[in-house]
Amino acid sequence: MLMKALLTAIGAAFVLGMPVWAGAQPYPTKPVRIIVPYPPGGPQDPLVRLIQGPLGEALGQQIVVENRAGATGLIGMTACARSDPDGHTLCTVTNDGMMILPRLRSDMPFDVNRDLVGITQLVHTIQILVTPPKSPFNDFRGMVAYAKANPGKLNMSSFGLGGGVHQLLEAINKAAGIKIAHVPYKGSGPAVQAAVAAEVDLAASTPQVVGPLIRAGKLKALAIRSEQRNAELPDIPTYREQGYDLGSGGWFALAAPGKTPKAIVERLNREVVRIIKSPGVREKITAAFGAPPIGSTPEEFAKMMRDEARHADEMVALLKAAGYKPQ
Repeated sequence: MLMKALLTAIGAAFVLGMPVWAGAQPYPTKPVRIIVPYPPGGPQDPLVRLIQGPLGEALGQQIVVENRAGATGLIGMTACARSDPDGHTLCTVTNDGMMILPRLRSDMPFDVNRDLVGITQLVHTIQILVTPPKSPFNDFRGMVAYAKANPGKLNMSSFGLGGGVHQLLEAINKAAGIKIAHVPYKGSGPAVQAAVAAEVDLAASTPQVVGPLIRAGKLKALAIRSEQRNAELPDIPTYREQGYDLGSGGWFALAAPGKTPKAIVERLNREVVRIIKSPGVREKITAAFGAPPIGSTPEEFAKMMRDEARHADEMVALLKAAGYKPQ
C-alpha cells in the first residue's frame, strides 16, 4: 500500500509538471521577420541590415527584412501589431509612430501601449536640412531670408504627414515666422530624391541618407538638428549656431507584438543590445547617425515613452495649429 501510494504521488507530480516542461517551447522555430515600415532607401533600412546577420547567427534562424511602407509607417506597424505574438515578427518603430500619430489620429488601427512592446531603443536620429545645388541660398539663415522675401514660394518634402520631417517643417515655420509648404512622400528615400531632382526646394534626413549626396554635390546642406556639429560632416552648422533653437530629432526602436512572452522580449533585447554595442557595429551606427547606439531595456523604453509624453503633446498641438488632417 505504501509503495502504491508513493508511485501514485510521483505519477501525479510528473503529470502536473508536464504543462510547464511542455510549455517551454524553443525559440525561434522558424525565420524571424523584421518589418521596416518605410521603403528602401531610408535610414531604418541600413540600420536593420547591420543587425540582421549577427542576430540570425545568435538565434540560429534566418532574419528576413520586409519593407511595408505607407501612412507614415502605420501600414507596417499595424502588420506587426496584428501578427502572432510569438517573437517571429518584429518591427522597427519611431517616435512619430509611437508618440505623435496616436495623439494626432482618432482612427489609429491599433493601440501602441497594448498592441506593441518595445524591445530596445536603438538610436537617436539627427536630421540634416538640404536643398538642391542651384538653390539661391547656402545656409539656414539665407533660406529664411529668401522665404520672407518670397512668401509662399518654398516647399519641403517629408516621409509622411505627421512624421519627424513634417514636425521639423512646422517647427521651422513657427520659429522663423515663415510659411514653407509641405509635400509628403511615402518614405525618406523618395522625399530626398525629390530634392535631388529639384522637384522640391527642401528636404531633411539622417547623415547616412543625405551625407553621400552632399559629398557628391547633389545636395547642399543648410543646417543640422543636433547639439553639436557632426564629426563626419563638420562643415554643416547647427540651427542654434544660426540663431534658432529647434530642439533635437527623434529615435528609432525595435518592437514586437504586445503579447509576446516576456522571456522572448528579454532574449531579443539581450542579443540586439549586444550587437549594436559591439565595436564594429557601434562605430558604423555612430558614423551613420551622428550619435552612438542606445540599447535600452524594455523597462527603460517604457519609461522613456512616459517621459516624452509632454513633448509629444506640444508637437501635436503645433501640427494641429498648422492644419494637419489625417488622410
